This record gives sequence, C-alpha cells and structure tokens, in this order.
Amino acid sequence: MTMPSKTFIALLCLILGMTIAGVQTIPSWIKSRHATASTDEIHAMVRIAQAHTFCFGGTGIAAASSPTDIMFEYVLFSPKAAELFAWAFEHGTPEGQMFALLGLRHLDPRRCLALAGSPFSFG
Repeated sequence: MTMPSKTFIALLCLILGMTIAGVQTIPSWIKSRHATASTDEIHAMVRIAQAHTFCFGGTGIAAASSPTDIMFEYVLFSPKAAELFAWAFEHGTPEGQMFALLGLRHLDPRRCLALAGSPFSFG
C-alpha cells in the first residue's frame, strides 16, 4: 500500500478545515479585482484574514499543523499571493495581519516593511 503524498494530505486538511469553519461568502469586488486567483485561493485568504491564533508548525499533543498554517502555505504558492496577503493585512484580525506580513516578507520585502511601518488596525 502506498502512502498519500504530503500535498494530498495538505489539500485534504484544507478542504476539511474550510468545511468545518464554514467559509463565508466572498464579495464580488474581490473576485473581479483578483481575477487570476482561484476561488479556493480567495477563500483561503479570507480564512487567513479571520485567524484567531498565530502559530506555525506542529502544535498540541498530536503536533498537527493548524488549518490556517495549511491555508497560508496554499496561498503562498499562488501567482497572486502578494496581492492576497496585502488584502489580508488590510482587512484581517491582528493574527491575520501577522500571517499576511510573514507571507509578504517572503514575497515582497519592501511592501512588507511599508505595511509593518504603518499602525496596525487593532479592533
């Protein structure tokens, strides 16, 4: 019997996490603005923006990755990742803003510094 690939497991966890979390409807202006981003990437970006914890890697007794961590990796490899992370920073919770800054740090360091220099919109 062959073991499933890590990509398959990550996508399965992403789908399960989004199903359990009940991803909200995306406004139509986001879809048109990010026309080349897939619907799944936009849904993952919204879940990142709504994050309530900021952690990476294995956590808890089972050392499992959080659903937000899996979604972060999914969005990171999108062709429109920088724009998606910038949107998550502008509209996200403080935890979502941290995920967005981390993504932008890898993709567009200048944009990351510009956003990090601005006051966070807590609340």
